[in-house]
Amino acid sequence: MLSNALRPGLQGLARTRTQEYAARGVTCKLICPGMTLTDRIEQLIRRRMSDEELRGSSSWRRSARQFRPAARPGNPREVGAAAGCLASPEAAFVSGQSLFIDGGQSAV
Repeated sequence: MLSNALRPGLQGLARTRTQEYAARGVTCKLICPGMTLTDRIEQLIRRRMSDEELRGSSSWRRSARQFRPAARPGNPREVGAAAGCLASPEAAFVSGQSLFIDGGQSAV
């Protein structure tokens, strides 16, 4: 995936920008979402699964195992909540960091 190829470069950019601008109160934070169940992802899942598979919950559970350890994709609200937290004044001392919102996938 393109996002996986770009992530290390963006992490380096965030660290560099933090070193350059933190003393001026400017922060740089990365949000690295995992599989998030957006409308587009749902379309892709439907293309890959037949109608019969979509009707059976066991098929979805088998497919969801790829999202271990959470065993499910994230939802956009979860990503938005994390972004809101990082953008809040309470996170003003956080800079140069990457927050992986992937249900623990990056820990596997």
